[in-house]
Amino acid sequence: MSFETVELNGVPAMQVVQEVAGDRTLLRHPGGGYVHGAVEAYVGPARHYARRLRTRVDVPDQRQAPEHPFSAPIDDACAAGRALPVPGTPPEEIAIPGDSAGGAMVITVMRKARAAGLPLPVAAVSFSPWAHLTQSGFLGFGTATAT
Repeated sequence: MSFETVELNGVPAMQVVQEVAGDRTLLRHPGGGYVHGAVEAYVGPARHYARRLRTRVDVPDQRQAPEHPFSAPIDDACAAGRALPVPGTPPEEIAIPGDSAGGAMVITVMRKARAAGLPLPVAAVSFSPWAHLTQSGFLGFGTATAT
């Protein structure tokens, strides 16, 4: 298994490769609430995905707050997403998962790709996405009144 630092459309990323079936690619967006969640924390899961799914795994190292305010992480996620497909890789060989803030990035990347008329990956999975940053109305909190 190999671990390399690569660039995805100008965004540094960790790439994990073992034995890839075809052109399989997984673009794994990290969580961390937009303020922490270095790619090193995803070495184990990336290794597991690479081995079990026989896929190349790219984990973008998105810029984080407070050094890089909004919308830097989203811009990086979209830039990394535009790096795929690698020339010759069919969209049906690409999947994009993410957790927490990374899950929200998956949703954003998919929406922007669809709006731009870009080919969509075969799958996108958001694990517990932090997609509503204001949290207003979260489970009714903030909108309900006490009686």
